Amino acid sequence: MRGSRSRRLIVGCLVALGAALAMHMTVAGAQTENVWFRRGINVGDYLAYPQSSEWPIFRGPRATTTDAELNRLAAAGFDFVRLAVEPSPFLDRSPGEVQFMEQRLVSFVQRITATGMRVMVSGWARHETTPRWRPTQILASRESAELRGYIEFLKRIVVLLRDVPSGQWALEPMNEPQVDCHRRDGPDWTIVQRDIYKELRALSPLLTVVLTPGCWSKIEGIDQLDMAGYDARTLVDVHYYDPYTFTHQGATWGDEWIKYLAGLSYPPSRTDKQAATDASARLFEARRGTGGASAFAQTLRNIDVYVKEDAGPARVAADFAKFKTWAEKHGVASGRIIIGEFGAYRVPSAAKVPDDGSRNRWLETVRTAVESQGFGWALYAYHSDFGLVTDEAKAAWDEGMLPVLGLKSE
Repeated sequence: MRGSRSRRLIVGCLVALGAALAMHMTVAGAQTENVWFRRGINVGDYLAYPQSSEWPIFRGPRATTTDAELNRLAAAGFDFVRLAVEPSPFLDRSPGEVQFMEQRLVSFVQRITATGMRVMVSGWARHETTPRWRPTQILASRESAELRGYIEFLKRIVVLLRDVPSGQWALEPMNEPQVDCHRRDGPDWTIVQRDIYKELRALSPLLTVVLTPGCWSKIEGIDQLDMAGYDARTLVDVHYYDPYTFTHQGATWGDEWIKYLAGLSYPPSRTDKQAATDASARLFEARRGTGGASAFAQTLRNIDVYVKEDAGPARVAADFAKFKTWAEKHGVASGRIIIGEFGAYRVPSAAKVPDDGSRNRWLETVRTAVESQGFGWALYAYHSDFGLVTDEAKAAWDEGMLPVLGLKSE
């Protein structure tokens, strides 16, 4: 009888082990094929970009994404949210505030997954944030206290989300980690990223880890990313905003000259140079900045360059074909590749330039090129002047964006 019981225990253990292995293989296989991270949207203001230095730091419409909004996103056809999570509120606040932030993260992830969407959590160490948690400081050396603290922040996210099934979420260690495609004044991101990956993988064998190159996570940096040593439970994320002159015209950050740029059409061959010059002059008048006349002169030169280079749909297709070649070389299935950000800025009203459909043409061009290679994508963003929401108080959407993204409009 004792022997019979022992045999039953052994058989039971073997059955359980077989089931565990089968589940492991199923999850690994599913993650290799990546059947879920296909059409996503970035949510950046719920746990990043604090709206106040006073507690609570996240407030206002952008920081109060409701269940109704999440359900609406899922109904439109989005299947995942790329969720920005800023480290400083989790590392610098009081214990009680940190606990509140952790509960906010877990609750939001649970609310997203309840809709049937997945979540890609992205460590949002911002270049504009407090000095200690800027990427340049975190990545100053492989032994820095800031890097150690940041890795512990990532590992804490893994622990907090331990009850979320591994197939429903992924973790991207850092968004747009470095400016250089290959850094020479310190440890390159690809080296630090491998260090982080090893610690995350040791903590969670089934965690989906999202890798990214330097160069602001652009395709130009992908050749520096060697996939040797990474398992199939990894995805690769790059961002796409080309041509930058078009997608960022009128943006209030970055190069001074682009703050005054308006009136560019897409494809570039459709641009009326005189109309773009006049629109840019109106925006310059409305936004006189520190750059003055010299910056505006650069604005006008870049209108000429944009039209002359004519980087239209053929350039977009070539960029993603190049990325596909890299993926094949490194044995990365197309389903493991995500264009984690793409979007075009809405030209400010002060430019007084009519919408000729160029923004939607660019979005559709990029989206179809991405999908033709079998890659996934995530629109940037839900909020912001790039985004889907046009009236934050009412959570009103730009419905015209949905068809060009291949999604359902109401």
